[in-house]
Amino acid sequence: TTTTNGRLMLNLKLTIAQNESDQTSDRIKYINQGKIRRHEEVTGKFPYGYTPENKKLKIIEAERPIVQFIFEQILSGSSTHSIAGKVLEEFGIAMAAKRIWRILRNPTYKGERYGIPNFCPAIIPPEQFDKVQDILSFNRQPTKTGIPYYFTGKVICPSCGNILVVNCGKSK
Repeated sequence: TTTTNGRLMLNLKLTIAQNESDQTSDRIKYINQGKIRRHEEVTGKFPYGYTPENKKLKIIEAERPIVQFIFEQILSGSSTHSIAGKVLEEFGIAMAAKRIWRILRNPTYKGERYGIPNFCPAIIPPEQFDKVQDILSFNRQPTKTGIPYYFTGKVICPSCGNILVVNCGKSK
């Protein structure tokens, strides 16, 4: 990079590498869009109660009653923490309240995935899912600053699946 020709060659190599990376990205996006159009699963992470079969989501019948129980309990006025205890008591499965909250918020259970209705078989009727969403929206706590953060609950860690949260520090 000490000469003019050296900088030119470096820039050419970097440009070619960037172009190859962009082309690879475009190919992967095209393949994933095709899979979604065919209602095939794109990721390897599936919601509780579902398993892949022939590239499509299929309901695990043994887990269906647990998911239905969770939705029925929230409709009867239970909290996610109390539901966790009831699931352990009723089915012998330990679930964290956070996981139950994610199940209640996941539109896959009404058959919608990737924003497409009827993408997969539904465990919960859409009307029941919408009622649960109304209940959960009443329970939303205000932010500490009083200013709404529009990406709350939207950014999910690709490694562990946890919802990332905002932490506003105070300046001295």
